[in-house]
Amino acid sequence: MESIGPSIKCLHLQYPQQGSHDMKAVLRDEEGVMTPRLVFHFVFIPVLQLELDLFVQQSNSTCPWHNKNKVLPHRRPDNIFQQSERWNFTDFLVKVHMPYLQQVWEKYACPGHKVYDLVPPAFNAQASAFFAESRYLAVTNNTA
Repeated sequence: MESIGPSIKCLHLQYPQQGSHDMKAVLRDEEGVMTPRLVFHFVFIPVLQLELDLFVQQSNSTCPWHNKNKVLPHRRPDNIFQQSERWNFTDFLVKVHMPYLQQVWEKYACPGHKVYDLVPPAFNAQASAFFAESRYLAVTNNTA
């Protein structure tokens, strides 16, 4: 929570006409809508998801270490997937009929379920308004 203070100060210096609210006081409000836990969920979980997506892309685009004890392909996963006939690899794919998979998704992973919301709707509306008002700066090592 301490690193949020300098970010708010930076916002006030960059956009002095904006930010008439005392954002620090709102963010320190433990009982209200803006708790530090919700601020963390709203700001850093999307950043973490972006980092994980980049990791997946990197790991699928580079060759794995050779391991003679595994019967797995030793090429880049993206190339193997896109040009499977060229690499002559063993297919360990488990085929599932798509209607069955759709039925499981509807039963156990309904996209509108509240478990997929990072924060409650009231907090999301207020935090989005704060970010829109301050013209939301990207969170980097220099601004956090």
